[in-house]
Amino acid sequence: MAMASESGAPIGLSTHSLRSLSGVRLKEAAIYTVLFGCAFFSVLVTVSIVVLLFSQTIRFFSLSEVSLIEFVTGTQWSPLLGETKF
Repeated sequence: MAMASESGAPIGLSTHSLRSLSGVRLKEAAIYTVLFGCAFFSVLVTVSIVVLLFSQTIRFFSLSEVSLIEFVTGTQWSPLLGETKF
C-alpha cells in the first residue's frame, strides 16, 4: 500500500508533479481530439469524392447515346456527345 505525504499525494509524487501530469493529460487529449478531427475530415472527403464519382458515372451511362458495353469494348473514340456546334 502506498503511503501518502502530508499534501495527500503518494510518496514520490509532489503536488507540483501531479499538476504537471494533469496538464500533460490535457494536452494529450487536445492533440488526440485534433488528430481524430483530421482523420474524420479526410474520411468524409474521401467518401464524398467516391459518392460524387459514382453518381456522375451512373448519370453518364444512363444517357441514350452511351452504352457501357460499347464504352468498354469500342475501338473508336469520340469525345463529343450530340451535335457539335461551333
